[in-house]
Amino acid sequence: DAPCQTVPLKSYQEIFRNKAFLGFSAISIFIWALYTQLSLSVPLRAEDILPDPSVVSLIWTINSIIVILLQTPISRWLIEKIHPMYSLALGILFVGGGLTSIYWSTNFYSLAFSGVIFIIGEMLIVPTMDSAVSRIGTTRMIGAFFGIANFISGLGEGIGKYAGGQLLSFGTMTSIPWFTY
Repeated sequence: DAPCQTVPLKSYQEIFRNKAFLGFSAISIFIWALYTQLSLSVPLRAEDILPDPSVVSLIWTINSIIVILLQTPISRWLIEKIHPMYSLALGILFVGGGLTSIYWSTNFYSLAFSGVIFIIGEMLIVPTMDSAVSRIGTTRMIGAFFGIANFISGLGEGIGKYAGGQLLSFGTMTSIPWFTY
């Protein structure tokens, strides 16, 4: 019931001197920049290959159902069995693989399968990132660590949407954006 104490501005220097957190932040920007590409690329690719691109909403539904069913067991497995950096690396491979496979999608089923590959990567990455922040952050400043980590994720998303838009300006039928992912 005690009121929260304000954190002096000088205390934030502790966060910016934490090399592990700075390295994690750099990786986080890359991860979130990559993560935002699905929302850009799937609708554009669907428009190129599907007779009715509005069915792309089913891909989001399928992915949501998969997350609802599998996120808890996957998170439990990650926490108990895998080092966070291995989980992030594996998640990035799945996210990148899911995005890359969109290029070879020729129908709804292959596009949905690309989304499933991507969402597995997301389920590996997101809980690991929260776990990593809680491990890196100090008890006294944990709220500030999470706040800055969330700011960094927003920065990564902004960079990702800009970069993804630039990549996709080459067109979804060219291989440049897909091999970049």
